[in-house]
Amino acid sequence: MPVTVDPQVSYAIVVSALSLIPHDVVRIASVVLSLALGIVYYYLLVTKGPVMLLAELDGLVDETEEIIRVAAASRDFRDVSIVEETENLLRVKQSASICRCLLLENMNNTGPTWTNSFKLRRYLSELIVDVRKIKGRVQVIVELDLQRLFAQERFVTVLVGGYRRRA
Repeated sequence: MPVTVDPQVSYAIVVSALSLIPHDVVRIASVVLSLALGIVYYYLLVTKGPVMLLAELDGLVDETEEIIRVAAASRDFRDVSIVEETENLLRVKQSASICRCLLLENMNNTGPTWTNSFKLRRYLSELIVDVRKIKGRVQVIVELDLQRLFAQERFVTVLVGGYRRRA
């Protein structure tokens, strides 16, 4: 069970520790450094914490799944690369589910620790990069298929148009 400390006691300890610093310059520098570390802590663990990264990852996975679904519905993809990218996306979804379970376990037990939060944050950031790469590769595959279809239509148009001119 985590140890809780009254905020007034924490404030008294901090002020006492600051009063022990003999030089004003060092005292001010330590206060500024503490504020900077507090801002970094807030940024890393609150605004870009594992929960926020997990929400961003879920949004990217949904977008990528939608692109794959639309592409598969509009064209007959027999290309192995779409299947490979779908498999890669499923691997990322499984990893995200594992991260979500770890996060829920940490919150139910004692709350996330610094090290666990930073590890989860780094791993989720890597998964977000992976999903962005998968999304980009799927978009390239779809565009290449569209280029192939446009080339076929152009070829058919030239063939049909050429026969009409001769007749």
